Amino acid sequence: MTDGQSSSQAAPVGSTAPVAGADTLSQFATLVAQMMSETQSRASTIRSDDIDRHLQLFLRLKPPRFEGVVEPKAAEEWLRRLEKTFDGMQCPADRKVPLAVFLLDGEAEHWWEGQQAARFQGRLNSLITWEEFTEVFRDWFVPPSARQQMQESFLRLVQGSKTVMQYEAEFTALARYAPQLVSTSAERCYRFLRGLRDTLRQPLIPFRITDFAELVERARLIENDLMATQQRWTASKKRFGGEASGSGSSGKRRFVSGPGSGSGDSRRSGGSSGTATSTTSS
Repeated sequence: MTDGQSSSQAAPVGSTAPVAGADTLSQFATLVAQMMSETQSRASTIRSDDIDRHLQLFLRLKPPRFEGVVEPKAAEEWLRRLEKTFDGMQCPADRKVPLAVFLLDGEAEHWWEGQQAARFQGRLNSLITWEEFTEVFRDWFVPPSARQQMQESFLRLVQGSKTVMQYEAEFTALARYAPQLVSTSAERCYRFLRGLRDTLRQPLIPFRITDFAELVERARLIENDLMATQQRWTASKKRFGGEASGSGSSGKRRFVSGPGSGSGDSRRSGGSSGTATSTTSS
């Protein structure tokens, strides 16, 4: 074997491999870019499907739309129903504002466009928190003057002719505007108890209940018992009153013999000496 032949053979084991050329590096970079693009595309598709799923579920629950031209109490009720819908569908935090904005129509939609541009500097709806949305919503549709009026309504609230559950619903709705008056469970119970009718309040006072749910339930049970008693009394009065009325109108006529006349003579004379009287059977 000549020296020329040995030099043309492969390098011995342990020697350094040749460095890849520029074309190989370019191909590798292109492959990595393609893989990243495909990953981002798949993530975007998954995210889009997730958004569509929440929107479909949201619309299936039929939340009310909001046009903005309403009384403050109705605006507050819209927010309450929306929050109830979000809780029911376990809505993610970043989807609440986009879904709420989807329901805005007319004046309300124009209002939000201005708020998003001015107050939030064009921030995406998904980047605005629900707390931020409700704050600006209440500032506009439930202004301080309206909130003050609702606080006064809360202070004057009594059960009146409402049922316990109707009274509780109105109490809870108005209490949101006077949080300083119901900051503890005991204070909440005191305010609620004070507005109950006397027939419900008086039996509950000795118990000094400080759990609001328990207080409402006990008031409801007393109310149900009183209603059942009233129904039984009314039915009983109607039944016995009807019998007394019927017996009073069914008086019988009978002949009473005059003084010194026998019953037989009276019958023979055709009853001429008898006196017709009307008596009522007892």
